[in-house]
Amino acid sequence: MIHSSPIFVVGYMHSGTTLLLDVLSRHSALYASSGETTFFHLFSLIRTAFPDLSTAVDRDTFASFCVGLIRGEIRLEAHGFSVRHALDALPPQSRAIGASIGSRSHGDTHAETLGRAFDALAEMEDKQRWMEKTPTHVFHMEELSRAVPDARFVELVREPRDVFASK
Repeated sequence: MIHSSPIFVVGYMHSGTTLLLDVLSRHSALYASSGETTFFHLFSLIRTAFPDLSTAVDRDTFASFCVGLIRGEIRLEAHGFSVRHALDALPPQSRAIGASIGSRSHGDTHAETLGRAFDALAEMEDKQRWMEKTPTHVFHMEELSRAVPDARFVELVREPRDVFASK
């Protein structure tokens, strides 16, 4: 059972968000996404690909998409993203987890379904809290706060010259 508020690790690229997530994910109670979901950064693209979550099939498909996104089986990019191709490549286990989530998510928003997917994956790993790291979500913290009211944020701030040097 998920007992704690989710954590979003945000900050400017090359500020240390990946290192922090790696360190935190070693904690026995924390489940971390596999890479960056970019969910809120590319939310308009996701809403275009999944405009309606009113039918069971749509909910199952979208929940499976969320599971694949969290597990790193689907990578979102602003250009060239194909939902059908991404879903066709999902392993059967991710589809099964998605179908289980979709059947319980009637009336949920896109963000709530993503949260349910994170909850299910964390629970499968016997973790009490989940984390997501997408540096560009720093620009969407207000939207994230509305979508996930109990969320906690860890924002990394690094000396700009060091960020530049790391690039």
